[in-house]
Amino acid sequence: MIKHYAEICDEVIVAVSGQTNVASQRYDKLGRAMPNFVAGEILEIYCKAAHLDNVQIAMTLNPMNWISATVRHFSNCKVMFGLSKKDDISRFETFTTEKFQSTLNNVEILPIEENAIDATQEGDENISATYVRDHIDDKEALRKVLPSELSEQQFEEVYAIMNPEGGEYPSMTDQTKADKFNARQ
Repeated sequence: MIKHYAEICDEVIVAVSGQTNVASQRYDKLGRAMPNFVAGEILEIYCKAAHLDNVQIAMTLNPMNWISATVRHFSNCKVMFGLSKKDDISRFETFTTEKFQSTLNNVEILPIEENAIDATQEGDENISATYVRDHIDDKEALRKVLPSELSEQQFEEVYAIMNPEGGEYPSMTDQTKADKFNARQ
């Protein structure tokens, strides 16, 4: 999905949201809550492997507020929201309202629903995060859905991130690693 938007847009910013409440937390099949910086680190490796130099990864606890503030900083451009058709696209309609648009500096928000893509199929371009979480400790299943651009070394690095020594991800309340990630961007 990222590759698709990277090929048709000048700049792509991927907002990786944090888990602000129990309902928004994502768990792997082993019952471990996955911090957002785990996804961020994996996406960085993928973007490097696929030479997606126009992609920036950003961490945020409140993606809708972050997106709103970010779009307001743009000027003289078009903005396309890269969404999957399985997403709740209606959440993004606020960005198409006249009230929101009046706060922008010559920024056109492109039609949201017609630019959403189907990202539920397996394969290089359509990776389901749910499938990955459900097969997190199965190298062969992951190898089938992780992008083919990953070298064997990068695949092993991604696998190690998803399966940390000791079996636990760093605490989600410990923002040190997420803060370091954001500082690199």
